[in-house]
Amino acid sequence: MTDQILLVMPDRALARDWLYRWIVTAATASVAGVGLSVMRVGIDYRVIASASQILIIFLAAGIAFAALAPRIPSMAFALSACADFFCSVALCLAFSQATLALTYVAASANLPLVDDVFVRLDAAMGFRWDDAYAWVQQHPVLQTVLWWAYLSTGAQIVSLLLIHSIRAPGEGTGELIWNFIVSLMIVTAISVFLPAVAKPGVIGQRHIDVFLAVRSGTLTLLDRSTVAGIVAFPSFHTAMAVICIFSARSLKWLFWLFAPLNILVIVATVPCGGHYLVDTIAGLAVAAVSILVVRRARR
Repeated sequence: MTDQILLVMPDRALARDWLYRWIVTAATASVAGVGLSVMRVGIDYRVIASASQILIIFLAAGIAFAALAPRIPSMAFALSACADFFCSVALCLAFSQATLALTYVAASANLPLVDDVFVRLDAAMGFRWDDAYAWVQQHPVLQTVLWWAYLSTGAQIVSLLLIHSIRAPGEGTGELIWNFIVSLMIVTAISVFLPAVAKPGVIGQRHIDVFLAVRSGTLTLLDRSTVAGIVAFPSFHTAMAVICIFSARSLKWLFWLFAPLNILVIVATVPCGGHYLVDTIAGLAVAAVSILVVRRARR
C-alpha cells in the first residue's frame, strides 16, 4: 500500500517542499552575509572552499540521480532514494553553514550576559555545574561514553537521512530537515536576547573565546581557528537529540537504538558541551515547539 501511495504521490508537492527549504536556506545565508559585512568580518576563502566542495559534490550527485530516475523506470525508486539522500545532506550542510554565520551576527548584538540568572536557576533546582563536571571527571569511562555520544549527532542525522531516503524518498527526510531548520532558527533567535558564556566543559575554551571576541568586536576574520558553535542557550544538541528520537519513531529497532543514545547526548550537554542545566531544559522545549510547528505546517 505504501509503495502505491509513493508511486502516485504528486511530484509537484515534493518539489514545492524542496523549493521552500532552499528558499529558507538562501534567505538565511543572505541575512548572515549582510550581517557579517556590517560587522566587517571577512571569511577565509579556504573555509568557504572546503565547505563548498563537499556541498557541491553531494548536490551534484543528488541532481544527477534525480535526472536519471525518470529515464530508467526499472530503477526509479532506487535512483530517487539516492537523489533524496544526497540532496538532503547537501541542504543540511548549506543551512548549518549559513546559520553558523548567523549565530555570529546574533552574538554581535552584545546584549547583557545572563549567566548569573542561569546559575541561580540551576541552583534553585539543586544543581551545581562545577560539582557535576568534577563528578564526571572522576569517572573517565563515563566521560568517554558521554563524549562519543555528544560527537555522534552529525552521524545520527546522516544515518536517519539515509534510512528515510531508502524507505520513502522525500517524506521522512523532509520532516527531519524541517525540524533541523526550525529548531536551529529558534535557537539562534533566542540567543540574541539571552546570550550566555556558559562553561568550557570537555570541548574546551575555544568556542567561548570566539564568542567573546564576536561580542567585543575584535573578531575580524572567520577562519578555521574561529569557526565554532557559540550558542549556549538553548542547547541545540539537546533539541536535535529529541528530534532524532522523534525521527526514528517509525521503526521499532531504530527507535530503541536512538532513544538510549540520545539520552546520553542530552546528559552529555552539561559536562561535555559546557551547558547549564537550564540550557538543556530549554533545548527540550525548542524540540517540542519545532516538532509541533513542523507537523502542523506540513499537513
